[in-house]
Amino acid sequence: MKAPASTFAHHLGVNFGRYQASDGKTFFSADRQPQLPSEIASHVGGIVGLNDAIRFAPLAIRAPARPAAMADDHASGNAHAATESAGHGPNGGLSPQDIRTAYAIPAQLAPGKQETLALFEQGGFLSSDIATYVKKFGLPNVPVKVRNVNGYAGAVNSPGVAGEAALDIDMAIAVNPQLQQIQVYEEGDDPYPVALLAALGAIADDNTAQTVSISYGIDEEILGNAALAAEGQVLTQMVAQGQGVYVSSGDQGAYGRTGSGLHGEDPGTQPLVTSVGGTALFTRQNGSYLNEETWNLLGKGEGATGGGISAYWPIPDYQLIADAQGKQTSIAAPNHGSSTQRNFPDVAAVASPSTPVAVYSELDGGWINVGGTSVSAPIWASFMSIADQAHQYAGLGRIGFANPFLYGDIDGAVSLDTKDVLKGSNGNANLFGGVAGFSAGQGYDNVTGLGSMLSSSLLIDSLLTAHDSSTPPPNQARGVHASPTTTTSTLEWSAADNATGYELIAEDYASGAVSGYALTRGTRYTFKDLKPNTYYAFLVIALNKGGAKLSSPVIVKTAKKG
Repeated sequence: MKAPASTFAHHLGVNFGRYQASDGKTFFSADRQPQLPSEIASHVGGIVGLNDAIRFAPLAIRAPARPAAMADDHASGNAHAATESAGHGPNGGLSPQDIRTAYAIPAQLAPGKQETLALFEQGGFLSSDIATYVKKFGLPNVPVKVRNVNGYAGAVNSPGVAGEAALDIDMAIAVNPQLQQIQVYEEGDDPYPVALLAALGAIADDNTAQTVSISYGIDEEILGNAALAAEGQVLTQMVAQGQGVYVSSGDQGAYGRTGSGLHGEDPGTQPLVTSVGGTALFTRQNGSYLNEETWNLLGKGEGATGGGISAYWPIPDYQLIADAQGKQTSIAAPNHGSSTQRNFPDVAAVASPSTPVAVYSELDGGWINVGGTSVSAPIWASFMSIADQAHQYAGLGRIGFANPFLYGDIDGAVSLDTKDVLKGSNGNANLFGGVAGFSAGQGYDNVTGLGSMLSSSLLIDSLLTAHDSSTPPPNQARGVHASPTTTTSTLEWSAADNATGYELIAEDYASGAVSGYALTRGTRYTFKDLKPNTYYAFLVIALNKGGAKLSSPVIVKTAKKG
């Protein structure tokens, strides 16, 4: 709603004026809380947008120049040789292939291009930046459509904001080059939360994006209850429609932007989003995954993964698990999280400026290396778009809000769908008045949540956990036969009654590691790039809306080289 200030002043019983904050900045604001007639007040959840003092900031951190020989992280206190962590992008930043290789993300699971990913941005970006990025790394030109919200003109004149948008778009394409479209919702005229509410409302009303990524945030208590509740209402609509929202958890560790005490950053604390924290990612020479540690460079002034406890939202059901006596208890309790309030983040991915991603932004100087949970949120959103396409291809509809299924595959307190990050913390008591923050530990913690993505397990379980009780499950695929060569194996099987598709898994028989994964509607498929002279177990899972049926494993050995 827009009208002259005098109109709002008259109807809400306030006066507007300019005020000066303690940091010297001036802002426009009402002089008191608005008042509504009693017959109207009971129908109004809250009033927001009566000042421009609250401005959000993108959660991206420019990686500082440092000797290429070292990439250190405060979380562990250990230095890592660049041969273990340097990327193959310009200036040693992680390239798309580095990210996909480290997390074992398949380029495509299901045929076709059905997925749309939406981004919220505070301002415009240069399309030439995106063209430079995709050309450099040989990626397809995914269509990027801009949707200006609330009459915003989409100006491209702010280096940090343009760089943030380029980062979000680049990460989306890097992880899922087969996206049908990226929709960028721009709203840069209004203060937070008006801009975010308007953009979220547009994304919800359009309902064309299956996954959404947000890389902006601000402390809960700065916003107030009315704004938090209003966001929650829009997110409720999005969940009902099957839209999954992935949000940066913050870049100031456990402390938020106020810098004193423990604070949670909205919208990452909202219970209907998947809050994404940050790690330092270390890889081997061949790009494969080595390990991850908590991102914490507060001592260097380079941020830390956001995480902690919401002061507003109660603990959601998905963060409750049954203890040995069958009593409901918080999954966060063992690592000193809350038993009564929403704990965040939910998951994590690479975000440390010590292991940054490569991004191109002309206004920011060209090729730059970037960290922050602005990296990890779009990585997760784009990865889940791959899973969502597989979900829909198998006839199971949208995945939507992922937290119930992410928390649903738990052994004790440890998720079977994520890599548990065990080292580090998101605090620095020396800098923040003795307040220590939170520490990583086995299972869920308020630092990296359930952990980083274990892509094969996530993709498998995203399909196996979906079912519709009104539809009979399919019969088992029978007569599975494997014909191996040195590096391939062709599977054939008899069609299962009532199956709408088949999920195929190739496992290294000795280690149990997933070596291949695919979806098909046919009854024949060839796995490629297998290791010679190796035993593999192949599984065929028949799928439909009623559930899944697993075939008996077929174990064969690939041929020796030569």
